[in-house]
Amino acid sequence: MRKIYWSLIFIGIGIWILLSNYGVIMFNFSRDWPILLIAIGLAEILDVIFSVSKTKKRPHVKSKTNVKEILDSLEKGNISIDEAEKKIKGGLNG
Repeated sequence: MRKIYWSLIFIGIGIWILLSNYGVIMFNFSRDWPILLIAIGLAEILDVIFSVSKTKKRPHVKSKTNVKEILDSLEKGNISIDEAEKKIKGGLNG
């Protein structure tokens, strides 16, 4: 994804400068180059914001009632400690 991002940035800069050379848009590189840095910085910030929101995943946690039921079964002797541990950890991991 990063390679595509930088490729598009450079293509966009190249088109912008080319159009400026032909007089389609008014862009004087010696005067307006900070705009390119600002645009790249904003694009990086947006990339970080959107990639973080996509990668955030909430861990699956069993509800308190399920954990309570597992502990009640353990107290009553219906399941062993190992079984209770597997059920509780299984809910936290997956």
